[in-house]
Order: sequence, then C-alpha cells, then structure tokens
Amino acid sequence: MEVLQQLRLYRDIRELNALRDDVHAVRAQLATQILADFKDALTGGGKGAVSQRTLAEACGVVDALEPAVKHELIQWFLASQLQEYEHLFSSEQECAWISFVERRYAWLKKYLLRFEESLAAIFPASWRLSERLAHRFCKTTRAALAGAMRARRGELDVKLLLFAVQKTYNFELLLHKRFLGTELGSEGADEESSKLAFDDDDKEEPRTGAAQGSPWVGLIGICFEPHLSLYITSLDTNLRALMDRFIQ
Repeated sequence: MEVLQQLRLYRDIRELNALRDDVHAVRAQLATQILADFKDALTGGGKGAVSQRTLAEACGVVDALEPAVKHELIQWFLASQLQEYEHLFSSEQECAWISFVERRYAWLKKYLLRFEESLAAIFPASWRLSERLAHRFCKTTRAALAGAMRARRGELDVKLLLFAVQKTYNFELLLHKRFLGTELGSEGADEESSKLAFDDDDKEEPRTGAAQGSPWVGLIGICFEPHLSLYITSLDTNLRALMDRFIQ
C-alpha cells in the first residue's frame, strides 16, 4: 500500500502508471480467488477442496488487501452460517413463535461450540468471528420475533410475553458474560467497538436501565417493548380488582 501511495506522486510517468495498474489487477485477482476458495471450501459441495491451513493463510492476505475484501468475506460467512437457523425458525414454522424462544437460544449455544471447535482456527482472533456471529444472530432474531408478534398479536398474553422477556434477558446476560474481557467487551474498547459497529449500516436503538454498560443486554429484548402495554394493562386491572375488594 505504501508503494502504491508513492507511485501516485509520479502519476505522470506512463511506466509507473502501468505498474500501478498491474498491482491493482493482481490485488483484485487475489481477492476474487480467495473469496471463491472460501465459498468452495465451506459450502456443502466443496468441503475439503481447500485445507484449513490454506484458508488461514489466505486470511493474512485478506488483511493486507483493501478493507472491502475483508468486509465482503465476513458478511458472506455470517450469512452462510446462519442459513440453517433462518430455515429452522422461518415464519412458517411453529417454533418461530415466542413460546419457543429458548430453542432459538439453544441453537446459538450449540452452534458456537461447533464453530469454535471446527472453524474458528481459520480466522484471525482480531476478526472476532464468534462475537460477530452472535451479534448477527441477535439482530436476525430481533427482527424475526418482532415480525412474529406483529403478525400474531392476538395470541399474545401477559404470561407468554413475560416468559419470552425473561428468557431473552437471561440469554443476553449469558452473551455479555461470554464476551466480557474481549476487545468488544473490555472497558478500554473504543466507542465504535462498544456499539458493536460490525456493519456500516447497523444503527442500534438507544437502551436504558440495566442495558446501559452492556452492548448485549437489550439487543434482542428491545423488540418486546411495543407490547409491554399488555403487562401495564394487566397490572392496572389487578390493582383495580384489589381496590374494589378492599372497598367492599
């Protein structure tokens, strides 16, 4: 990269311009080949075609290329790894409903164990793939649960809602503890990391109360907030009933 920057100072020299174009072409070819190798190696039909050692070395090359190459590789990997989850818990499946929310969280726990045993060694620790996967899972789950509750609002009741809220909160605390002390969770993390800014287009909603200080708590649970009026209405009804009995 430093050499290319130096070459820009001499852009009027035709030979140097040609050399710079050749370097860009080689870098683009490398990026295309590495992305293709990962897709061939980590999809069902191509597993074993490229060794994990080769893929790990390729990650070092990716770090030396343009940031967009790393971004594209990571985004593809995250999407491919969560395809199974999205299929199992698609809106057509009964387990997509919030009464089965524990099954969603159990899936991620098992997946992370498999990932760290089999694929994690391929990627540099600085890429924080486990965290990125957990974060993408939370975003996907938040959107799925929000959609399910909008579509089946008539089936919501206070008991079911509080059950899902509590299980979700417990899961978010587990993620907080799991990643505490990493670059993302450490006190010294910069502002960008503390917001889990893994995606340029990711805009996290502000969270208050117990969620302050943890980037995980509330990451999924915020989807329940539009429906908490059910709980408030229930409290109001119970309070009125108690007052009526007291007056009598």
